[in-house]
Formats: sequence, C-alpha cells, structure tokens
Amino acid sequence: MHVFPQFERLLWPHDRIKFSLIITGINQFEMDGLEMTAVIRDLKGPPVIVMTGNYSPDVRRKAFKNGAKAFLRKPFLWERIERAVHEAIAHGIYFVGPVETNS
Repeated sequence: MHVFPQFERLLWPHDRIKFSLIITGINQFEMDGLEMTAVIRDLKGPPVIVMTGNYSPDVRRKAFKNGAKAFLRKPFLWERIERAVHEAIAHGIYFVGPVETNS
C-alpha cells in the first residue's frame, strides 16, 4: 500500500508503480477525487473506489461517469470496503451490495 498526499505525485514517471486499485476521497487538496478518477480512467489505470462523507446523487453519478467502480458513503463498515476492494481487484467489476455501485 502507498499513500500519496498529492495526486500529481502518483503520476510522476520516475515513481510510477503499477497499482491494483486506487481508493480516493472526493475532497483532496489540489485535484478532487472525481477529477482524479477521470484521469485514471483516461490513462486506462486500475479500478478506482471513491468515498465521501458529503453524499449527493449528483456526486455519485459523476463518480461513476468518471469511471469509479464503487462509491462508498462514510461512515462505512470495514467489511463493506474490504468486499468492494476484493471485487474490484479480482474481477474489475462493479460491486453490487450495500456499497453504492453503478449497476
């Protein structure tokens, strides 16, 4: 696991690491998680799970439009994020269950 305080750091070519999954919040410092999700999608990167404590249907729609595989509303139980992570990595599919999904 790697933690990046800035999304741009994740994209630096000399530091590029192949990731199986990215989990992001929406409210980030320099680029919000929704914008980041679109960039990852355009780069054909790994699955992205978006999480937020400030839920709205518009934010959820934008997350999936931008390529999120799952959308988690905080607070959530560890089991929910664990299942979403396993499904996204194993199958690259949308998680169906208590976690909000695009399906």
